[in-house]
Amino acid sequence: MKQTPQKWISGLDSLRFILALIVLLSHFEFPLNYYLRNHSAQFYRVLGMLIPNLFNGISAVIAFFIISGIVIHYPNRQGIKNLKGYYIRRFIRVLIPLFFALIVAHYFGIMHLVPVWSIYCELFYYFFYPIFFQLLQKRFWLFFWASFSFSYGLIFLFAKSDILSMILQRDVGYVAGYWQAGPLITWLIGLPCWLLGVAIANGNFLEQIRMSKFNIWYVRIFIYSLSIILNVINFHLFVPFIFSMNLFAFVLAFWIKLEIAESSKVKPNRLLEFGGKFSYSLYLIHGIAVFFLSKLLGTSSFIYFIVLFFTLLSAYVFYRIFEQPSHNLARSLGKL
Repeated sequence: MKQTPQKWISGLDSLRFILALIVLLSHFEFPLNYYLRNHSAQFYRVLGMLIPNLFNGISAVIAFFIISGIVIHYPNRQGIKNLKGYYIRRFIRVLIPLFFALIVAHYFGIMHLVPVWSIYCELFYYFFYPIFFQLLQKRFWLFFWASFSFSYGLIFLFAKSDILSMILQRDVGYVAGYWQAGPLITWLIGLPCWLLGVAIANGNFLEQIRMSKFNIWYVRIFIYSLSIILNVINFHLFVPFIFSMNLFAFVLAFWIKLEIAESSKVKPNRLLEFGGKFSYSLYLIHGIAVFFLSKLLGTSSFIYFIVLFFTLLSAYVFYRIFEQPSHNLARSLGKL
């Protein structure tokens, strides 16, 4: 008997929470690192340089792009029935929480702590998705490889200093950031990553995948280890994120597909699934929360974990006050 496709994919919330947590940890360095880096013993200095590389926030953002492609395309594979409702739902649920976060950040002069570049990219993907829909249905891989090639053309054009630094293995104006081309260009650079999510959604990926060849924990360890390596070579071997991440996206997409298959067999952790509900709020305001909590409580190694806890709590409160009502409003207006 043919099963009715489900509207939400089990396990994605868990992934989103873990990814948002990685972004948080990548932006909030453990205070002990300052002591380790300035230690007289070389072992501790090396340890102090290694620990900050344990969390690669940019790779988490690229994984978010892939998941976004899945989430947008999976329920719309047969076409967008209500175009007006689609735009209302997608933009309201993103823009209302962003608006309130930006108000706070602007008032206190900490706009740089809101990761708007990736959110702008998402908004571009949402906007152009209905326009690209026919291509995604009929000429997907042609469109994907054209997008992939074009993204590297833009990288070589807008990140010349980074490419030159990588080739010469010395700093000639090295920037390293994925978003260095600005929001109007970065969404095009990240588009093939988002399209990998569409590729996953295009297939019947909820069917059982033979996991015998790919033990999920081996894959997780491999992905995490590779993200650390990419972090290290970004800072020490001049291999910029803007160059490496679109290649890493293929590996991330494979991992995400396996995670989805695993979640279809093994029920996801309830706590992680719960955290995924407010993952956007966590991603959006973690920098603001850490800024105020660190000023209020301090930055000692013990206080670090208290700040992390209250950052998570702040994100949940923000979700209940701003994000969840925006979802409800988006669903209501989307039906009009």
